[in-house]
Amino acid sequence: MQRKGRYDQFFSIHAASNTVGYERLGIVVGKRFVNKASTRNRIKRLIREIFRQSSIKSDNALDLVVKFRKAKFEDQFEDLKFSLVDLLTKVRAVN
Repeated sequence: MQRKGRYDQFFSIHAASNTVGYERLGIVVGKRFVNKASTRNRIKRLIREIFRQSSIKSDNALDLVVKFRKAKFEDQFEDLKFSLVDLLTKVRAVN
């Protein structure tokens, strides 16, 4: 089980290989960073959608845990999308 991780100003991604045959996703958006439940849920939906769109069929499947880590957040969803796609690409390339 090889583990790797990447992070930037918005997200921290931890990855480990799995034997299931497809990628799995875990999401953490803490109340400490985003107080409103509706905003936390919106961020989680965004993360799931980006993951779904960028999913690839591969022999080297990963278990991914995405942690939201931005303390000040003012509806920067385009920045979040760009950041997450970039990190997912980097994590998958290492594998």
